[in-house]
Amino acid sequence: MFTAGLIAALGFIFILLKLGIRKVASFDLTMDIMLTFVLMWIFAGTFAGMMAGLTAGLIISVFLFVARRTMRTEKPKIIKTDKFPFRKVAWV
Repeated sequence: MFTAGLIAALGFIFILLKLGIRKVASFDLTMDIMLTFVLMWIFAGTFAGMMAGLTAGLIISVFLFVARRTMRTEKPKIIKTDKFPFRKVAWV
């Protein structure tokens, strides 16, 4: 149960690192809730599966908490352009 949760958490953490941890860490609460729900949904069906999903969610939550507190995060900023309906998003 703990091993399955650890492996699932490491898989999602590697995906978050590929997406750019500075961008993801600025939305740590949203990502934490979404990933915990997804992991619980994936492992639903047995008690051991639910505990594996909760364990993975806990590991990801701790990782995002530490990442948010230890590094500078980048937040999206909408920039107006000359062409009316179009906007740019810059990560600042």
